[in-house]
Amino acid sequence: AARRFPPSPAVVVVARGFAAPSSRDARSDRLDADINEAPDVRALMRVILNEWDSLRPKHLADALRRLSRVAPWDRDAKSSGGFGDADFAPIVRRVEEIASARLDEAPGRTPSRAGQREQPDIFAEEAFAVVAANALVNLGKRRAAFDPTRVGSPGWRAWRAVLALPAAPGRAPYKPRNVMRLWYAMATAHDAAGNDAGREAAVPDAAWTSLDAMTKKNAKAGRHFNAQGVGIGVWSHAKTGKPIAPSTLRAFEVAVARGAFDHVAAVGQNVSNSLWGLAKLGHVVSRVAVEDGFPSPWSKFEVAVRRLAPGMRPQEIANTMYAYALMGTPPSATTWKTLEAEARARAGGHARLDAHVPFESKGSFVRRRTERGLFGPQEMTNVWWAHATLGMRPSQSALYAYDETTAQTAFHMSAQDVSNTAYSMAMLNVFLRPDAFS
Repeated sequence: AARRFPPSPAVVVVARGFAAPSSRDARSDRLDADINEAPDVRALMRVILNEWDSLRPKHLADALRRLSRVAPWDRDAKSSGGFGDADFAPIVRRVEEIASARLDEAPGRTPSRAGQREQPDIFAEEAFAVVAANALVNLGKRRAAFDPTRVGSPGWRAWRAVLALPAAPGRAPYKPRNVMRLWYAMATAHDAAGNDAGREAAVPDAAWTSLDAMTKKNAKAGRHFNAQGVGIGVWSHAKTGKPIAPSTLRAFEVAVARGAFDHVAAVGQNVSNSLWGLAKLGHVVSRVAVEDGFPSPWSKFEVAVRRLAPGMRPQEIANTMYAYALMGTPPSATTWKTLEAEARARAGGHARLDAHVPFESKGSFVRRRTERGLFGPQEMTNVWWAHATLGMRPSQSALYAYDETTAQTAFHMSAQDVSNTAYSMAMLNVFLRPDAFS
């Protein structure tokens, strides 16, 4: 039977005219500090094992989050301070128990022993679901016990129980940022899964449908996604291949029209992810106003691209150009000119980098160029393809930079990259210099 956990204490003692925290609250605060400041796995597991009976859902969520930061990346038990999957399994089972116990309760508040109604000690259900889901994904890459995509494992059972929380009937909509974080957890798990069964387990249909419904309710109530929410939300749908529900697409576009990308915290990755995801799923950003009194999402995207392009990484510039090409519609001349100028800077033909280092893998080569803020082979191919697909011939200075970078990256191109690059140049009627061509 699922273990039920007691309601949060509401008792305070009065000392010298002031409300002082109960001893249980003080102990809870100490546990919070011990968990969040643990420097390694051994120290964290010592706290967990010594205080096992005192751990409340919030403590367990914090412990999972901290463990996902301090646990080593390999699955060798020796590198985790001597702790193996058998030691971690009880933590995963406890996550499943807490989520299952919450599912058994009626939504909202629960009666206390005194007959009054008080909030259950579930660490704000949506916060528990979000923290637990993301921690399971992160730890699952390093420890088999936590792996949510390994069907039949403790991590898989805990994952199912956690993602059943937003899908349970009668749940109030989660905050937009928590909806986004659950989408992100499922998309990351889907990306890490090694087989079809794991990918299917990573993205339960009931949870995905419920998050779409929550998005619709939030939008109706005036609770909108921020830039990160739009970017990760669209990216998650594209990564998992899940179509964007019409109400969710409208919520994304309304958020953009209302200025999600105008905030100082917005970054180029948010815009790039959004455009790439929409294009991959076959959507063209709306050119008409989706809400009275606000600009069209298309125009807001263009403003955001021009503002944020200087800070974009090479992959983000290439993906943005690729996305417009995939949609089949170029942005305004001013926006495209901005993108081309940034692409020319990231082509970096003037850097005089060697085309390759003997015995260097393609991955190492791409990382070496990424560290310098320069295009790798696939980014360069995507930029050529975007120009060709949209019929936008590069300027002479851009052609020179692209030419140099194509020569530097060609050795590490895949067969498809070579084919697409040659085809794009033929469509544009441009020719490589002899050394690049050879």
